[in-house]
Amino acid sequence: MYSSGGEIGLAYKAFSEMVGRNVVAWTSMVNAFLLYGDIDSARRLFDLAPDRDIVLWNTMVSGYIKCGDMVAARELFDVMPNKDLMSWNTLLNGYANNADVQGTEKLFEEMPEKNVNRSN
Repeated sequence: MYSSGGEIGLAYKAFSEMVGRNVVAWTSMVNAFLLYGDIDSARRLFDLAPDRDIVLWNTMVSGYIKCGDMVAARELFDVMPNKDLMSWNTLLNGYANNADVQGTEKLFEEMPEKNVNRSN
């Protein structure tokens, strides 16, 4: 893949020339921009995607977390139409890795299902 070698321009050119791009192609290109460190281009492409599945949403949330923008990650998370366990875990991990105990606890309390086994 072009994006792995730092050839983001070639990757985007190939993506742009694709006929019948599906959500996998969109997610791959958004992820390529994120790997390249271009969060703005990733978000622009995310916003243009005609179909957004949970993987594309989680990819973009994760991208914001990796660049240290927990506010943008949370804002995007909050407008996600559907959230799965990976969505919740991604954001929880972001708060935890940023040593935001209050954010972690608050999000955990918001989770619709908690299946926690505590050892004594």
